[in-house]
Amino acid sequence: MYVQRSLVSSILSCHTKVAIIEGARAVGKTSLAHNELESRGFAYYTLAEQETYNYASRNLSEWVNGLKLPAIIDEAQRIPDLPLAVKERVDRLPNASLQIVLTGSASINRKGLEGQDPLARRSRRYTLHPLTRREIAHNPDSIVDDLWEGIIDQSFQSNMSRKDLYDLIALGGLPQYALGTQFTSPRERYLSIKDDIDGVLGDTILPGEQLDKTIAHAVLRSLLGIPGGILKVSRISNELGYDSRTISRYIGIFERRFLIHSLPNLRLAAHKQNVAHSKIHPVDTSFSCELLSESGKDPLSEPALFGGIFESFVVNQLVAAAQWSRHLPDSFYWRESGSKPNEVDLVLVSGQELVGIEVKAASSIDASDFKGLRALSSDPRFKRGFVIYTGGTIVREAHNLWALPVSALWEKGVLLKPSEKTSPEQVQRAVTLPSVKPSSDQPFDARLFLSYRHEDNEYLDGAIIRLADDIAREYKFQSGSSGLEVFVDTRSISWGEEWQSALGSAVDATTFIMPAVTPGYLSSQACREELQTFVSRGEDLANGHVLSLIWQKYHSTPAAAQNPSIVETIERYQYKDVSDLRDVDSTDRTYKERVRELAEEIRKAVLADADRVSGTLATSKAQPDDETDEPIGLIDRVSNLGDSLNIFKTSFESTTLELSNIQIAINAHPAPQTGNVDALRSWCEGIERDTKAHVSSMREKLADSRKAWSDVCDTTKALIRATAVMKAGGQPLDISDLRMQLTATRAQLDQIGDLEQQLTPLKMLTVLSPRLRFLSDGLHELVNTVVDMRASLDDLIFQADHSETI
Repeated sequence: MYVQRSLVSSILSCHTKVAIIEGARAVGKTSLAHNELESRGFAYYTLAEQETYNYASRNLSEWVNGLKLPAIIDEAQRIPDLPLAVKERVDRLPNASLQIVLTGSASINRKGLEGQDPLARRSRRYTLHPLTRREIAHNPDSIVDDLWEGIIDQSFQSNMSRKDLYDLIALGGLPQYALGTQFTSPRERYLSIKDDIDGVLGDTILPGEQLDKTIAHAVLRSLLGIPGGILKVSRISNELGYDSRTISRYIGIFERRFLIHSLPNLRLAAHKQNVAHSKIHPVDTSFSCELLSESGKDPLSEPALFGGIFESFVVNQLVAAAQWSRHLPDSFYWRESGSKPNEVDLVLVSGQELVGIEVKAASSIDASDFKGLRALSSDPRFKRGFVIYTGGTIVREAHNLWALPVSALWEKGVLLKPSEKTSPEQVQRAVTLPSVKPSSDQPFDARLFLSYRHEDNEYLDGAIIRLADDIAREYKFQSGSSGLEVFVDTRSISWGEEWQSALGSAVDATTFIMPAVTPGYLSSQACREELQTFVSRGEDLANGHVLSLIWQKYHSTPAAAQNPSIVETIERYQYKDVSDLRDVDSTDRTYKERVRELAEEIRKAVLADADRVSGTLATSKAQPDDETDEPIGLIDRVSNLGDSLNIFKTSFESTTLELSNIQIAINAHPAPQTGNVDALRSWCEGIERDTKAHVSSMREKLADSRKAWSDVCDTTKALIRATAVMKAGGQPLDISDLRMQLTATRAQLDQIGDLEQQLTPLKMLTVLSPRLRFLSDGLHELVNTVVDMRASLDDLIFQADHSETI
């Protein structure tokens, strides 16, 4: 039985002449070559055949030059000089498409003349991992993409028992075990896996690589006996009595033979992200289960062992799927320093976005299980976080934090693409964690949601949250009513869900969002998306209010220059400067006066909303049932949506044109090959001279794009609002074309996605010379503006998908 491998589409679409597929023995490389590539016209050659190997070894160039192309060379690692011969062949080929696929059961030689990889810039390397549960379920899509941007069906429930889950973990993903039926008992399967490991350790897979099987078994058993553990070479050395250098050498061999893989710590500086600080996982969980069984241990009955092997199982599902993801993220774990560090088991990083995954071998979830993800969310790249656990229901902890049953990683329909529709039941059903709310049976006058960066509140010794609470107490004192219901994410676990549901509740419920604005807030993508989403959902309702508190002046900071969209949003609504309260005690008169002022502002809004509701109700009773002035007016207002989109498209194309001019100018100045100060200064001056006018023009065009985008958003929201009104009047309005236009606009915004990867080196260049800061700031402004546009556009698409007429 053969299961189609999801990696194949990525291999066939690569834009290099050579593809290198590496992976463990028996992982399915040869089956992939026969079933997926040979059937597409690739000629198959294997160096596992002794006659072919002998001839190719003696006559390498002749043999390679005689291959019928396109070709597959299986077990390519057996001849170290093969990559150099392949280089010489493909360099003579005018065709830039895929011509040669090399496969290897160990890492294929990367060194040629002068120690350089001969296939650099001519090849792309892939690792064929064991089958994922998604592949076995015949679901070719990447779970990574679904976690990144999918809409979650909150009605999903899993019935998988802990025993069934462990059976899958012990089975692993090597095709002969995951798909085979030849093993009549788990014991027989364990014996076969043991033989496979012995075979890998005994084979001379890589020429010249020698190992002692006794030492190899001991080191491997120590590593796989603590799956998901952080590598400590000194511990293994002391435990086994071997030199640390010997231990490190064998770990390298295991990685090259694809018995283990490692995750570096994202928290560490790049130069420290080596295997010595990595988390170690078995390439297939069946390896760990076999070795633990051989040692007389039962992971199913030992929670610590089950937790580790479960973590490796989840990590393997996601690391494999990252290769055929549209985002192509790099994989890390994240761990702080200190005696009680926060930690996240897997972090996927793509450009300026990251998704965190925590693994919990528990059937229920509480707030403490999100502690590591909350700490990670302070990274401005943070997009979403998930706890994968053994329970049966989906839990929404915050607007971008979820807990998912492990089977959601492979069962269909759990994570829907943004383009797929969900039923009202799927959208509305949610399991929320217990949250700490004010204990009062009386209805509150208004809800106040605090939006802030945790680091800012910690730096100010809790002043941001304290001020919100003091405002609520003052409001209650002034009004004599039950006051304000204050929501803070550290106290109300369903923060994001609460404010979103509040906006859609009764028309007499006033809802505030109170951003605590600092330069760090402006730079935080999570904070920007939070505010933009609130504005997008709330401004169409008269009961949605924004009251920003400015804790640190920001106008002259790079954060403001690089994030003009969020600055415009903040200043479009009511805001108050509270920066003078940073060092003022809460008992000080100045502090109390400011609290009274802010409470009065909120109370005025509440009273105005109450008057509006009374007037609206009275007016609605006086109007005839067939009155349709409002929807007709809205339809008239949005009739020019196509014009608005065209204006935006034109201005944005002008922006990207200037970006191209900037990139051309930069490429015209290759970086100096030496660290000579004069050469570096001349290089910076050249870039400054040739890019400055284009950067200024780009920022002007970008300002035009933001204005046009604001018009597009206003018009689109009006059309979505008109849809609901017309539906209520019995005249459904078809807005299917709107969805297509929004999707096309999303594709236009995605065209500059790769630019994000250039920002880190540019930021480093500003350290060399302040002359280049204008360039870095300009590109940051472009990227952050596009990120904000994408977020607001995704929310518009979400609203369109969930309007009642679609």
